[in-house]
Amino acid sequence: MATILGELEGLGYGSPYSLENPLRYLVYFDGIVGPAPYGWNGQAGGGGGRDRRPSRDDETNRGGFYAIDYASDTGLPDWWVIVHEIFHNMGAVADDAPQSSGAGHCTVDADIMCYTDDAGIPTTRVCQYTELDCGADTYFNAGAPAPGSFLDLHWNVAAPYNRFLFHGPLEQDNTRPSRAGSPSQSAATSRSATASWAASTDDYGPPKYRVWWLDDRHSFPGDLRLVATTAATGFTFTGLDPLETRKVRIEAIDDAGNTAGPGPSALLVAGPDVSPPTSPDPVSATAVLDAAGFARVQLSFPPSVDDVGVSTYLVQHEVNGAWTDLTSLPSSESSISAAFDTVYSLRIVARDAAGNRSLPSAAVTVRTGVSPFLDPCPDGAMVAGECVRANGGGFPAGVDPPAPTLPVVPPTRDRTGPTVPKRFVVSQLGPHSVTLAWRPSSDDRSGIREYRVTRRIGAVWRLHKRVSMRPQACCRYRFRLTPSTTYMFGVEAVDGAGNVSKRVTLRFRTPRPAKR
Repeated sequence: MATILGELEGLGYGSPYSLENPLRYLVYFDGIVGPAPYGWNGQAGGGGGRDRRPSRDDETNRGGFYAIDYASDTGLPDWWVIVHEIFHNMGAVADDAPQSSGAGHCTVDADIMCYTDDAGIPTTRVCQYTELDCGADTYFNAGAPAPGSFLDLHWNVAAPYNRFLFHGPLEQDNTRPSRAGSPSQSAATSRSATASWAASTDDYGPPKYRVWWLDDRHSFPGDLRLVATTAATGFTFTGLDPLETRKVRIEAIDDAGNTAGPGPSALLVAGPDVSPPTSPDPVSATAVLDAAGFARVQLSFPPSVDDVGVSTYLVQHEVNGAWTDLTSLPSSESSISAAFDTVYSLRIVARDAAGNRSLPSAAVTVRTGVSPFLDPCPDGAMVAGECVRANGGGFPAGVDPPAPTLPVVPPTRDRTGPTVPKRFVVSQLGPHSVTLAWRPSSDDRSGIREYRVTRRIGAVWRLHKRVSMRPQACCRYRFRLTPSTTYMFGVEAVDGAGNVSKRVTLRFRTPRPAKR
């Protein structure tokens, strides 16, 4: 068969396979190829039901396929042999169809597409006469397949979307379905939004729906992106950020490929972030000295998990039975400054960008050491490792003095700004658009909250866009511009306490549009 196909393609037949090719071919080969118990046998050169979508876009609708019938010494072919191979070309029989043998045929005797093949599955007599799809449930149903049946949900050779099978004037579907109702929001979470709409109608049964959204996060405002095709009258957009918006349109499409056109648009909004992070538990605390000899408490705990992202970790300190915020940490491996010879009762609370707080961790107690800068026996003398005072009192070596009263350690305010964003560059530039990019800044205490993209107009810098610290947003920004125009933009980082870094600037000029 490969030799025959090669010779035919060399003559220009059936090349290439494509959805645009309007022709298929039935080839008669005047020679014996293998045993021919029926006088003729055949072979399909394409199709076979690999793609099972009930749509004009199904690859079974490609042109250029062959059906080949081989002659033998008994004369002309039986009609059903020709039909058998042609129907292979038109997508019969899918391996998972009812009554399928799993090897391209079916198991119902007296059916044109059925016989005992290499699968070794015997046929069972059901129909009295030889016909197409005995039972109308495997590959060919010229009526309306039952809703939810295999031929309703998969490729049906008899359906109007099969462009290689002629349909009479009363059967050809050229009527557009009605427009779907305007979508409306029916549900939302912090990471998703659900749209619902009134059903469309069509004279050949319920249509399907194409779901479009206006993609202004990865592309220009105004670009519609096809998200899904569904038979339901609702769709849930996932992977959104809290309070993120999407403009949605719905388009009805019937089985013949007729479309009603996109209907009215609607705005969907993801819900606010109301889910707190997980508790950072357990916490370990160790008293240490820094390089200069000052007291610090080294804290370590497992990172919290949040559906959007953890912003900071708050260190809380117990004073007289009340817990107060002492300071904030950027990560789960950090240290805080402390006083010498002091007992601290500490716990950790995780906080996300929306301000949701986790449950506090279990409290841990740690005592810092005595200052190495102080005289260990200021009012006496060290004798044999003991501090002997004039009044005869003293504390033997290794015996701690009474614990001091716990001081109130007030929270320290973050007054240090973040670092300047690095490598502020133009990553993509066209006549109508630009993409700016930069490397993330860092902050020693509060963490980075957002970036401010500013534009210089005359002598004044004006805020152009706030870019949040969402992973999808940092650190790029794309927007529309005017061709052949010089622009000056800047970017600055803002930390959780509101401190702003120095601005880094960039000047560029958009090119002229290409001539057509």
